[in-house]
Amino acid sequence: MNNTINISLPSQLKLQADQAVKNGQYSSFSDLVRTGLRNLLNNTKYEQMWQQAKTDHVNNHTKVLQNKEDINKYFKEITLNANNRNDKKIRSGTGKIRKSVSVVQKNSKNIFSNSNQFISSFT
Repeated sequence: MNNTINISLPSQLKLQADQAVKNGQYSSFSDLVRTGLRNLLNNTKYEQMWQQAKTDHVNNHTKVLQNKEDINKYFKEITLNANNRNDKKIRSGTGKIRKSVSVVQKNSKNIFSNSNQFISSFT
């Protein structure tokens, strides 16, 4: 059984949603909302961290992690950020992406000369 609901959106968000439907990314506004809700509610912690790393890369928030301690600290921070972001979105219907960093380990077998290689290694 489906439920019909009414929602209010800021004009800019509605325009972006309409454009996504018009461009064929979604079959309808309802499809876009359902997909967004599924992604928000069903993402694993790994997927949330991956999305955060991609966003950080796009926003040039990258940093070199020097050792395992830095890496462990980063993953604890990004996991906490992902959990907090989802909690805020679920409570308020909105959420702001928190500033973080992309991971690049220095002095390891997997040395990436830039963050594009790091991002590309997962896509």
